[in-house]
This record gives sequence, C-alpha cells and structure tokens, in this order.
Amino acid sequence: MSNPIPSTSKQFFDNVAIATFGMTKDEARQKAICVKCKEPASEKCHSAAGQREYEISCICEECFDAMEKL
Repeated sequence: MSNPIPSTSKQFFDNVAIATFGMTKDEARQKAICVKCKEPASEKCHSAAGQREYEISCICEECFDAMEKL
C-alpha cells in the first residue's frame, strides 16, 4: 500500500471538500453516501467503473456522469 497523504495535504483536501460539499470524503465513506448528493452510493453506482470512481472520489456514478456533461 502506498504511503498516506501527509497531514498538511490531507487537511488541504479535506478543507476543499468541506467548502465544496459540506463534508470530507472520509465522512462520506463512513456513511456510505455520495459526497455530492448525500444519497446511498450503493444505489447510485451501476457499473464496476462507477464503483471504482466512488472508491476514489466518494462521488456516485450518477453525480459523476452529470458533472462530466457540464
């Protein structure tokens, strides 16, 4: 497994997530919800790629696909 993100970088990313979504990825992951729509991620990830994206970003497949269209 790779080294964890240094605390200063993690804090930066957490601050960006809180400012953007109102919660961190860790908080969304603990609740198993999408950081963007706040709904259960398992109900909104329909493919292996969508599940992987949630693991990376904590954004469900439906929200990720909608953001790509912008």
